[in-house]
Amino acid sequence: MKNKIINITVVGLGILIMSGCSNKYPVTFASKPVNGNLICEGKNMGSTPKTLYYELTEENKKSGDLHIRKCIIKWSNNQTTEYAQHFDINKFPDGVMTTANSPHRYSVTFNTYPQGATLICNNKNIGYTPQKLSYLFNNNSYSSNIESCSANWASGYSENYPTSISTNTSNTNINLLLQRPKTDGYNIDSNFELKVQNMKYQKRQSEAAEANARASRDAAYAAEKNAKANKKAANDAYYQNLNRNRQLQNQNYQLQNINNYMRYGY
Repeated sequence: MKNKIINITVVGLGILIMSGCSNKYPVTFASKPVNGNLICEGKNMGSTPKTLYYELTEENKKSGDLHIRKCIIKWSNNQTTEYAQHFDINKFPDGVMTTANSPHRYSVTFNTYPQGATLICNNKNIGYTPQKLSYLFNNNSYSSNIESCSANWASGYSENYPTSISTNTSNTNINLLLQRPKTDGYNIDSNFELKVQNMKYQKRQSEAAEANARASRDAAYAAEKNAKANKKAANDAYYQNLNRNRQLQNQNYQLQNINNYMRYGY
């Protein structure tokens, strides 16, 4: 039977137990880091850590199990983590704390020996090994599940990668290596590895050439733009000097007229 949240009262880091609450079981929702947004049954309950009180039924007391409705924490990056929903009230008669850890991004490299096998994940062609994929996991448990992936060599030989990886360590870079046994078709796959390496080399060379060509075009465009700007600046300076000379000529002409008037009366 799922229980109803009936009261939420937290003072600082302590819990204020109200009178008549002997039948109320406290569950503290903590998080690492703190100040995540606690949401229970779609309702915003505030920031973690947060203590909610649940009414214990006779069924709960008899079974020793408290089953609460779904609560999640929403992190600042909009990722979410689910909290536990079952608690042993016999083992923890005075209340319990459940903690959620912020999800971490893991980089998983799918490699093979020989390399150049086609990586297929969930029926999708990812490319030739090695390939690096990114996953977001909660490190609340010792392991996390990933999608189903397989290495498929040119000879037709294939092998599946493990779908469970260790995620409770500080190492977020995980390498998965499948070694193809030296059975029939191994030479085909070994030779194909060299072909894939050559294709990748040619692709890098082509990309580098394109990058250089693009850089040359950008440099030529910038040079042309600078030349136009310099030409415009030179033209502007020429006309500014021309206007300044005309102004000086007019001023000299006016001064000459004044001098003539003062000297000759005209």
